[in-house]
Amino acid sequence: MKVIIGVSGYSGSGKTTFTKLLAKRLTASVISQDDFYIGANAMVGQDSFMANFDTLTALNTAQFLLTLREIKNFKHSLIQIPNYNHSTQSPDGFKDIVLQDITLVEGHLIFTSQDILDLVDLNIYMDVDRNTGKIRRFTRDVMERGYNKEECEAYYNNYVIQTLDM
Repeated sequence: MKVIIGVSGYSGSGKTTFTKLLAKRLTASVISQDDFYIGANAMVGQDSFMANFDTLTALNTAQFLLTLREIKNFKHSLIQIPNYNHSTQSPDGFKDIVLQDITLVEGHLIFTSQDILDLVDLNIYMDVDRNTGKIRRFTRDVMERGYNKEECEAYYNNYVIQTLDM
């Protein structure tokens, strides 16, 4: 039987880092919710400010659920998932994931859907104070993804803060 462990938490909480370390320790596969984003051009912000990545409608949820079901049913030892390019904010082909007995699924929205929760065997929630999360997010987005600080600040204030206050 395949085991799926979900790792969630708000932006900058350490989900990806923790998941990578845990995957090495457990010899587990890793699936990132980010790879299932539909892309900025396919989204429209509620106020036309910018694409909102902090809502389930930003994901190809059907494909994400299908992938989790394939893992759970152990029909294949290798699956193909989308590859999301954060620099271009769009899907960029596909990548192969070799399935192990344990699969770690990380993402900030995975605990917001009952359908996803029904497929996850164990949930881990990462928590850090908001300021630490914000600093980590901005550092990542500016240094690794090439976003400018002003856009990061505007997005954070318009979308991420709303998610944290729910």
